[in-house]
Amino acid sequence: MVVGYDSSGDRVATWKVAGHADGVTADVATHQLIVTFNEDGNSSLFVISPEHRSATRSSTTATTSTAASRGGTDAVSVYRGVILISASAPTVAKWPCGVRADLEGSVAVLQPVFLRQRTATVANVNSTSYGKQVALALTDPDSNEIVPASSPRFGGDFVLDSQGDEEQMYVDGADGPTPHLSVLDPLSVGG
Repeated sequence: MVVGYDSSGDRVATWKVAGHADGVTADVATHQLIVTFNEDGNSSLFVISPEHRSATRSSTTATTSTAASRGGTDAVSVYRGVILISASAPTVAKWPCGVRADLEGSVAVLQPVFLRQRTATVANVNSTSYGKQVALALTDPDSNEIVPASSPRFGGDFVLDSQGDEEQMYVDGADGPTPHLSVLDPLSVGG
C-alpha cells in the first residue's frame, strides 16, 4: 500500500498495490509517483497519479540481456526525464546494474544502462589508482539518486551504490548510449 499525506501530515489518499514497495520517486514533469515492487524477483512498477487518485500497474518486460538474470528492481529515480532503476539481485554476469524503463501502455520495457562487468574510472582522489580504469563486478546494486546539480563533483550525475561491494558509481550520460562511469571503491566504513 502507498499512502499520501498533505503538508499538515493528514492522510489524503491510499493506493492498494500488490507486493512489497521498495523504490519510490516523484516525476515532477508528469506529476506522478513511480513505485517499484518486489525488488528481488517478479518485479512490478506502478505509476500513481495523485490528482486522479489512481495507480496503474506496468508489468516489466525486459530485453534478452535483462530477462536472463531473473533479478529484480530496486530504487528508482528520474534522470533528465528518463526513469532509471537499480537492477537488484543479479544472477548472471551480463545482468545490468541499472536499467532504463520506457513505459509503453501497461508495460515497462527495460533496457540496460550499464552491465555489472563494465569498467569505470576510479574517482577516489587520494588513491594511487585515481583516474585508472577498473573492472566492476557488482553483486548488490541497491539505492540510487540524482546528485544535485550544484555539487562541485558529479553534479547532475546518476549515482548508484552497490552496498555489498562497498562501491558507489557515478554515471554521467545515463540517458544516452554511452554513459561514462566513475567509481568510489572502496567506500570508507566507520570513522
